[in-house]
Amino acid sequence: MESIEKFNPTKSELLLMADKYKNLTIKNIDDKEGYMAVYQARLELKKARVNLKKNGKAAREEALAYQKSVIALENELVGIIEPLEKDLEAKQAVIDKEIEKNKRKALLPQRRERLNNINATATDDEIISMTDVEFQDFCNKAYSKFLEDKEKAIKIEEEKKAFELAEAETKKKAEQDKIEAERQAKIKEENDKLEADRRKIKEEQDKIEAEKKKIADQKAADEAEKQKQIEIEAAKKKAAEDELQRISAENSATKARKEAEQAQIERNEKYKKFLADNNYNYQTDDVRTDGNYIVLYRRVASITL
Repeated sequence: MESIEKFNPTKSELLLMADKYKNLTIKNIDDKEGYMAVYQARLELKKARVNLKKNGKAAREEALAYQKSVIALENELVGIIEPLEKDLEAKQAVIDKEIEKNKRKALLPQRRERLNNINATATDDEIISMTDVEFQDFCNKAYSKFLEDKEKAIKIEEEKKAFELAEAETKKKAEQDKIEAERQAKIKEENDKLEADRRKIKEEQDKIEAEKKKIADQKAADEAEKQKQIEIEAAKKKAAEDELQRISAENSATKARKEAEQAQIERNEKYKKFLADNNYNYQTDDVRTDGNYIVLYRRVASITL
């Protein structure tokens, strides 16, 4: 028992040491003084534990008879300080983890951009808390979902385009029918107006003939007045003929305009068919024109690395 009593440090010293350090804390990551105090205390406790182990081993070698009592005392003494050592180590581990987390904050913009590129969502705290391996695994899963969502979106867009094309064809036919109906109505209106003008001209001509008969019957009337009336009637006739020519010119102009509109419609349809035949995609394709010459450019492929 004499060698056991010579242990250094003694039990009383260890109790004092444990009492001295048991209330040590680290307030936060900025508490450098607290961190160093815990660090130094842990080292001192570790040194005492190592000495105890060393002395215990020496005592066991000196006297095998005392082995059990030495081990018991060793464990007793170690039991006084080891829990505190582990507690201080755990406190340090919390701060070390916080420091590591702060280091990863520098990676937040880069990680956030990478997640945005694949439409993935996560809070800043979640992103910062991930290790490189955990973040890569999270990105892999999010990218798989991104590709799946993109494929679904493409399918929906294709179905939408097919529906819009069918709807456009229906609308096109309805517009053509409407244009044709309006054209026929306009032709009828113009023909009715032309017929009315012809009747008016005939009425004027009949009136002229009646006036001539009246002039012939009134031989006693002044010849000058007769000539004046003839000139007046001639002027009326010319005006009627000019009006008839004007109406004919308007009809020709209307016909030319309709033909130009129909040609424009055919050009538009040819352009739409050109885009449809070449699977035009407004997101990836570019259409350039030079007068009537049209070229379709297409981006072949792209990748995000």
